Amino acid sequence: MQYPWPRLPKQGNPTSDRQVESYAVRMATVNFSESAQKLRKAQREFILTELRIGLTFAAIARNRRRNEEQSRKRARAAYDSGFRFVHSIDLTEKESDLVLAKLAELKRRLEALGETFPS
Repeated sequence: MQYPWPRLPKQGNPTSDRQVESYAVRMATVNFSESAQKLRKAQREFILTELRIGLTFAAIARNRRRNEEQSRKRARAAYDSGFRFVHSIDLTEKESDLVLAKLAELKRRLEALGETFPS
């Protein structure tokens, strides 16, 4: 089984303080890098999910006049949330293009429903 972290040396038990310290530093580096990657992925998924929800509520508001205001407000909240967070996370160029396209589409749908946006 391949482990994603460095192994302690097997020779010379007990290990020296220097070996243990070196191992601890390598483990912290591996764990931090893995955690940072998971965080970035979760942030990207959050924004995309938020925008998909907003687009869904915008479609509901357009098709059902009975709950239009409530659905429009939820769609606007999703837009605001996506807009607020899009500039604070690390996205690849492809991901950024996707998110910005969804933001623009949601904004167009909201404007069609009567929402206004500051210039």
